[in-house]
Amino acid sequence: MDFPYLLAAGAYAAGALFEPAKSLRISVTEWPISQDVYLRFLVMVVPSVVWLVSEFITVTNRETVVRSLQWDAAISTMTAAVFSGFGGFLIATDQLQWWFVVPWVGAVIDSLASGWRHQQCSAETLSQPARYDESRGSQRCSSTAASMSALLKRFRALRRSA
Repeated sequence: MDFPYLLAAGAYAAGALFEPAKSLRISVTEWPISQDVYLRFLVMVVPSVVWLVSEFITVTNRETVVRSLQWDAAISTMTAAVFSGFGGFLIATDQLQWWFVVPWVGAVIDSLASGWRHQQCSAETLSQPARYDESRGSQRCSSTAASMSALLKRFRALRRSA
């Protein structure tokens, strides 16, 4: 949940403190893009993708509590709104730099994905009684785990047929 903030702060600090990372402080409106930006950009994209995948796997776990999904969706949406508002400000003032792009896009993707995951669980809860965990006093969602499992089975079948 806090990963976009950490990534943005780390990239900004790296661009301010380390000479090789100064390319991240270049404006996105400067064309052509410096070759130095690509490697630094990739260094930011890889942990972002790992974070998004781990976020998706964590909340599609069969043992994920509905309340946890609700909090994740709310915090992800607020984070995306904050980053989008700040990104809009940076665009309007022509100050958008590369260090901000990856955390911004990651926050928006996480927000959209968490909304989808929460919607899947809410649909299950409305269509049939959810399992109630008496030890925790909360409902659990299993449809997202089932849909993820079905998706993985289809992927494996396609991979075997290719």
